[in-house]
Amino acid sequence: AREASRDARAAASSAIREADVAINDFRQQLRTELRLQASRGTLPEDVVTLLKDELVRVRRSVLEALGRR
Repeated sequence: AREASRDARAAASSAIREADVAINDFRQQLRTELRLQASRGTLPEDVVTLLKDELVRVRRSVLEALGRR
């Protein structure tokens, strides 16, 4: 039981590192693209609204998958 608990914690630790990498990669790529569009004067406000709405939706979906609401 102790070893299974240790294995579960190690797997969870690995998963959180992978999730952090994915989140940071997404953020960096999207931030670069948004800044590029803003520098061209072509960043509509509705795109920011879309981003915020979709981030809320993704958070809800992930929390549901984790068994939380």
